[in-house]
Amino acid sequence: MIKLPKPIRENLLFLIAETQSQVSHLEQSILFQSRSSGQRILDRAGYSYNLRVRIQNACWAQQKGRRTQEIRLRLQAIESIAHDLDRITELARMIVNRVSGLDGLEFVDDKVFKPIFKQLKAGLSVIGPTISEANTQQAIRLRKIAEKIEKQHQRIESASIEQIRKTNGREMAAVLLAAHGFQQMGETLFAISESLLSAVLGQAINFDRLYSLEALNQDLQADSNAIRIETIAETRSGSAISGVAKAGSDSYTAIFKDGERKKLKEEKEGFETWHELYPGLAPKVLSYQKRGENAALLIEHLSGLTLENIALNESQHLLEAAVKQLGQTLRRIWRETEEDSKSQAQYMAQLEKRLPDILSLHRDFNFPPTKLCGLPIKGLRQLISEVKKREVAAPFSVYIHGDFNLDNIIFDPSEKRINFIDLHRSRQMDYVQDVSVFMVSCYRLQVLEQPERKRLMWLALEMHALAKRFAQKQRDKTFEFRLALGLARSFVTSTRFILDPRLSRRMFLKARFILEHIVQSKPGSEARFRIPLKEIFHD
Repeated sequence: MIKLPKPIRENLLFLIAETQSQVSHLEQSILFQSRSSGQRILDRAGYSYNLRVRIQNACWAQQKGRRTQEIRLRLQAIESIAHDLDRITELARMIVNRVSGLDGLEFVDDKVFKPIFKQLKAGLSVIGPTISEANTQQAIRLRKIAEKIEKQHQRIESASIEQIRKTNGREMAAVLLAAHGFQQMGETLFAISESLLSAVLGQAINFDRLYSLEALNQDLQADSNAIRIETIAETRSGSAISGVAKAGSDSYTAIFKDGERKKLKEEKEGFETWHELYPGLAPKVLSYQKRGENAALLIEHLSGLTLENIALNESQHLLEAAVKQLGQTLRRIWRETEEDSKSQAQYMAQLEKRLPDILSLHRDFNFPPTKLCGLPIKGLRQLISEVKKREVAAPFSVYIHGDFNLDNIIFDPSEKRINFIDLHRSRQMDYVQDVSVFMVSCYRLQVLEQPERKRLMWLALEMHALAKRFAQKQRDKTFEFRLALGLARSFVTSTRFILDPRLSRRMFLKARFILEHIVQSKPGSEARFRIPLKEIFHD
């Protein structure tokens, strides 16, 4: 049972009852042309609104103070349910107004709207029991009812359009308008069903996630009511990442990730490839389920801290231990996966692909070629075009992470072990791609405190140092030149996630400086190319 404060519980029950009453009066008004029923709906416009406001105010009051995330999510879900119930009564008034004044309409045939009223009343009747019994199956039943209403609306719409072609369209237009109102009621019931799920489970969840979890529950050996889900993060690609724990437990059993099927499939394949190449580095895949265009992935929960967390919140001693272990891990991976074939990362092509998204957020980056005191200043696109012609291939390739940010690297101090996560972009490539992404991910963190920023800059330069040592041993003569290309690319592309104008501007100017430095260097001098990293990674 969901425990709700008395003012919320009582007003919610009143609002459910009022909504049921309004739908019953609408049924009388439509099917039996009862003007009094229609007028009653119009006369009670303010009652459901007042109930909704009372529930909202009570929910807001309850959310003040020290409340757990579970309680806050439940209150927010109840608030959404109240809003949607009031919306159904508003739609009832709209339908009454649309059909008023039309007498003796043929569309009142039972076969037209009676099935919709049956489903509406059935749907409203499960809301109260779902809350009192905390039963997710009732919420699922409400979703199915909403889907039936949508199918009924589609049948009415098709039949009405055909009828308009044959007869006077005035009455059929009224049918279509009324049917649209019922369609919106069905959509509102759908929204209520998802709010009910969140209220029952005490966590933000929708049906796609629920169905994915139910498909994976066999692996967890628990039902959906016996597990707790806590959102950890939401990726920029649209996937949601959650920790999964059994009820009563403080530790996660697994990590649940759901989102676009294509991306999750790529990540699953990335895990599998890493297990073949370097066992133990990536988390184990516990289960993978697909549903339409969506999919869900259940993976092993790894102990330890992300490198970002360590850099910002832990001791320098722990950070140095993590960097040392990361260096050893990277060198082993690079040596064991090295292939003699040349690798062309095409850094400028990567930048050009993301440029529309960047410029839509930072329009001032896109200035045209100009002059300053008579000296020509190249525009961004011109710089990219010229640098693109200067790109060189890496003499060999290795298997890279592909999204080598600080928060995708985990260090377990007790086991002295490094793990990688978020592996959907892993592939055979120039290792400088990972190095440049890592270094810029240190810089782009929106941390203002000077000690923390100093540590982040140190971390970026440590990555450069360990990669440079590897390059020297491999006789990779164009390492610094390719690193400049990768840094310029990452400095610019990372600004599409940064709204702070000062930080994004600094990153853009650093990228321009690097690009201009490349353009000014002589073709054929790539092996002697150097960039002033200490000046670039300094605020």
